[in-house]
Amino acid sequence: MKVVSLCRILPILTLAVVGVIVSGCASHKHTSHINFQPNVFQPLVSSPKASLRVAEFQDYRHVTDKAVLVSQRNGHGYTTSGVVAGQEPLAGIFRDGLIQVLEENNFELAPTSGMYELRGGIRDLTFNVVTDFWGATGRPKLQVHFELVNRFSGNSVWKKTYTGGHALSTPWSADATMVKLFNESANDVLQQLLADNSFRRYFETRD
Repeated sequence: MKVVSLCRILPILTLAVVGVIVSGCASHKHTSHINFQPNVFQPLVSSPKASLRVAEFQDYRHVTDKAVLVSQRNGHGYTTSGVVAGQEPLAGIFRDGLIQVLEENNFELAPTSGMYELRGGIRDLTFNVVTDFWGATGRPKLQVHFELVNRFSGNSVWKKTYTGGHALSTPWSADATMVKLFNESANDVLQQLLADNSFRRYFETRD
């Protein structure tokens, strides 16, 4: 009888231990450094006819911690309290990359003045990641809204939302994969912005 009882108890004890381990991991925050260095080459073809300043960007996602990239899931596919996050709010990281791209593509930035002000924010960020024994394949969806405002009239002259994404296969690492996917999708958004003639016409003189 004692052997039978022990055999019955062991699985219960094993599940209890696993439950403690999973619950402990579920509340963990993995912080990864996001070094966003966008690579976009769409320079203005003429000297800019108007200056621009970039406002602080917003994050409209329904998350308390705006540095969060994604919530972790357990082995059953349920969302846990564990998260993968950047070292600072994602909107600020994206804005820094945006400023870098504008400067590198000959836009005239005027931090305290400027004829136009570019506003915007992150509306959505989701990841679809499939993992196997050797690695992971992911496809993110990053939605960023932009609005261009004439600072002298106060009127909104242009607005648009872009969705960035990029399929990426990489050796398996949850944190590193999420960072790469964010960087690639953010770079895609900026490529779309600078390729958009409806935005460029406020700064570019064309024949």
